[in-house]
Amino acid sequence: MAQLEAAQAGVTVLAALAHADGVLDLEEVGVILDYIAERADREGIATTEEDRAMLAPLVRRQVPSRDDVMKACGRSSGKARPGSACCCAAPSS
Repeated sequence: MAQLEAAQAGVTVLAALAHADGVLDLEEVGVILDYIAERADREGIATTEEDRAMLAPLVRRQVPSRDDVMKACGRSSGKARPGSACCCAAPSS
């Protein structure tokens, strides 16, 4: 779905945070869906309640790895991309 594509990097980070306690609850799914709708709106893509209903199972299946999160943050090179889902630099090793 176009909405998920517009928000994928942020969804990856949010899903990882939501899974940090081992449980992805309905409230967390709702927050991620709100984020998707907001990012899609910024791209000129409308998100209906029907779209949210279709996106919810996709959100629940997101279980990103640490590498997925680092890629979403644009940190494979050690630097965050401007406008990426993350705003902090990766810790130095």
